[in-house]
Amino acid sequence: MSGAADVHKAVASLWEDEGLDTKFKSYWSVADQTRFTSLNDGQAPPNQPFPYCVFESTSPDIVTRMSADGSNKRYVNDNPWTFFVYAKQTDVLTAKEFAIALANEILKVFGGHPTQAPASLPELDNGSIVIIQYRSDYGERQADDIHLWTVEYNIRTDVPVTV
Repeated sequence: MSGAADVHKAVASLWEDEGLDTKFKSYWSVADQTRFTSLNDGQAPPNQPFPYCVFESTSPDIVTRMSADGSNKRYVNDNPWTFFVYAKQTDVLTAKEFAIALANEILKVFGGHPTQAPASLPELDNGSIVIIQYRSDYGERQADDIHLWTVEYNIRTDVPVTV
């Protein structure tokens, strides 16, 4: 595996290894914990329990091409990555407060939190992640009791390519 697919695998691994899956699912019923995933690619399935996260990853941009040995080259790519956190109002927290709290957990793992350093960069099967660069985060009301918090990153990779 290489390129963007390798980044997807690394992000999913970091999500699981750093406990984000457990944190999101801790608010769900026991039955839902095995039926649904907390991190969804592109969109959530019908009847997805709250809270949950959807991610989008658009086409990587090649920043630099470099020569290596023989027919091997190295590409430095920017991989835009966006997490969308959906939260529903609880008895204790507003939907916005809940979405912010969960987005903060993502910031602690992937970077951008104001007081906590991010987790170690995940490994790629081929190449490496150079940096996960926080870009921005912001919220948006979806309904009276549902809030969306968006967290944006750029994941820069250095990957071998045989031409």
